[in-house]
Amino acid sequence: EDEIYENVIRLHVIADSDSDEDQSLKLLVRDSVLDTVSALPKSNSKESAAKNIAGAAGEIKENAETVPRKNGCSSIRRNIP
Repeated sequence: EDEIYENVIRLHVIADSDSDEDQSLKLLVRDSVLDTVSALPKSNSKESAAKNIAGAAGEIKENAETVPRKNGCSSIRRNIP
């Protein structure tokens, strides 16, 4: 188990509340981010994957922010570096 955690990059998308609406929106944002990351070149190491993700940070952020707007949410809390 420790070996797995040392070799993965974790994603946390946090909803504003436990409401069904916020939880659904959170999952849509998560799926959008995962779709974007999945399209990146495959990596053989955590470090290489982190570089690819950092290089696509603008696109990932834009996609993550677009989903709430498309779903009627006018305010977005950002904690994206």
